[in-house]
Amino acid sequence: MKRSLTLLLTVALLFSGLFVLSSCGEHECVFATEWSQDDTHHWHACTGEECVQISDKAAHTWDNGKVTTKPTQEADGVKTYTCTVCAHTKTEKEAFGGMTKQEWNAVIHPSEFKNFTMDIEMLTLVPTVGVEMKSTMVLKFTKDAVYMSATIAGTTEEEISEEDPAESIADIIELFDYDDFTYDAEAKVYRAKEKISVPWDESEPSDATLRFENGKLVEMKYSYVRTDEDSDIEMTFDNTISFIDYGTTVIPDLQ
Repeated sequence: MKRSLTLLLTVALLFSGLFVLSSCGEHECVFATEWSQDDTHHWHACTGEECVQISDKAAHTWDNGKVTTKPTQEADGVKTYTCTVCAHTKTEKEAFGGMTKQEWNAVIHPSEFKNFTMDIEMLTLVPTVGVEMKSTMVLKFTKDAVYMSATIAGTTEEEISEEDPAESIADIIELFDYDDFTYDAEAKVYRAKEKISVPWDESEPSDATLRFENGKLVEMKYSYVRTDEDSDIEMTFDNTISFIDYGTTVIPDLQ
């Protein structure tokens, strides 16, 4: 019995040795201390010439990720994740989720509105009588003056306002309080949480959206319905304001 056990152990050791030799190309495997990796796993590779054996293969474990390219309203950003074991990285798109209050206040600031133009397109619908009327208004702001031009029913009037431009700009900025809007990621606009009143239009509370590009306010849309108390005629107003010509607005000479 003792000789039989010894023989069995000897045979087992021989098979084990043959397995090691065949799996490591007839040499003892020495594995690298540095990690090899692909997109899903990491491992230690055998350092022997033409040896394809590996050790310690495991799936990556990712950290919480870091935004490496900041998203904007114009383009998604990039978030980079790093494996906590081997330092391999992967990236994912990081969608824009809206400006911070600090970023918003830097855009909606008096310094950004010292020299700009507001192009206003107004569409008035009176469905009960089948009337549709389009009108436009241009407001050019500089630090010294405000130029106004309005075209209604084909007639244009223009003038230089006597109002202090700083006061008009203050009214505009007050309208765009950060806490009054929420970001709509699908439409890439900010929507007013509640209806707001637009002072220059003397409008009723309105639904409103804002759009920004490259750190500038570029568009406001607002709409509301007004009913004439005497005639019960209902009018729908759909208005669009384009904020343009930042820093290049020139007041026309009306002399």
